[in-house]
Amino acid sequence: MKMNESSVFAELKISFAGDSFVGKTSILKRFTENGFDSVRPTIGVDYLCKTMFVNGKHVKLHLWDTAGLERFKSTTHVCYRSCHGIVFVYDVNCQKSFESLKQWIEYAKLCNTKTNFVKMLIGNKVDLDEREVTEEEAAKFAWSNSMLYLETSAKTNKGVQMAFEELVRKILDTPDLWTPCVDENKRRLHEMEDVSMCERLWC
Repeated sequence: MKMNESSVFAELKISFAGDSFVGKTSILKRFTENGFDSVRPTIGVDYLCKTMFVNGKHVKLHLWDTAGLERFKSTTHVCYRSCHGIVFVYDVNCQKSFESLKQWIEYAKLCNTKTNFVKMLIGNKVDLDEREVTEEEAAKFAWSNSMLYLETSAKTNKGVQMAFEELVRKILDTPDLWTPCVDENKRRLHEMEDVSMCERLWC
């Protein structure tokens, strides 16, 4: 049965953060299109949308893919504003990308107007055999920063669907973080405002 907009229970804004080349875009491409290819680093920001079925409800996800370069921070900060969840991605084969996470978390906290947003840590590229960051090290970091934690491979699709399901469930279980969809026009207006803001910053 085809789903219509009136059946959407909640709309959630989720952004991705992390260094370039850790696989943020590849994770999103795998989740939204079930595809994988070698992609160039994101320039500025990119926006995707997907509806998933969680806890017996249709939940529409507004997904923001951000550049991992310092020079784009003036553009990407709006993507972290009013986020229900932020996914912090590192490459398990690159210690430097893991060490950068503290800065990404602080920056996201500074930009996000929601103080109780859900944080998720994803260690990507587990299909490669060049690991520099252990699961124990990452799990300890996630625990100390109150983050959900999973490892994924965008290439093989390992853990990708599970990551989004866990993130959305946690958001829905967080009191006062979100509200059910009531006014369709209001929801569309908020979506258009965010897209318009990013376009103005990038132009």
